[in-house]
Amino acid sequence: CDDVTFDLLEALIEFYNRLWSMQITRADVTRRDIFPLEVQEAFKFWGNYSKLRLVEGALEGFRKLNKQDDVSVWTIREPRYQRDTLYSLQNHLPGLYRAVYFPGMDKAEKCKDEGIDLLIDDSIRHTAKAVELGMYAILFDNGTPMFESAGEHPRLYKARSWEQTINHVETIRASVSRVV
Repeated sequence: CDDVTFDLLEALIEFYNRLWSMQITRADVTRRDIFPLEVQEAFKFWGNYSKLRLVEGALEGFRKLNKQDDVSVWTIREPRYQRDTLYSLQNHLPGLYRAVYFPGMDKAEKCKDEGIDLLIDDSIRHTAKAVELGMYAILFDNGTPMFESAGEHPRLYKARSWEQTINHVETIRASVSRVV
């Protein structure tokens, strides 16, 4: 759900820059662990998960998907942030998804077990695993250089916006029955 639905990266950049008097941008994010663990923990501790803004186009994207597809939200957020996650989803996207799942780090495997045919995610690892398991995947690129390393696969699509995501969904809709 982070960086596909909610703009966690932008919030972390703002938090980090304020905390450490830095000036990093999305272009500086070349790997996920750019932020020290103590910054990530402080961000979570101060309740910032419930204050995240939607990714541009996410509301309209969920509305379009919800018209024709069985949409659910899958997140690897820790269970202790479940309440903040559910609050944010209910506040920003009421009625636009069927369920919310917290599968831990095995997101693609759990989606496959649930019969999901398409995973929309910002993780190269999760989308690569999804296509390895025979699913379709859309890698949602949040505007950082780290996505340049994503490989190619016939069932892997890349999107830099919700508009592109919806276009990819429409392209493969005939082959899939459930969308995540």
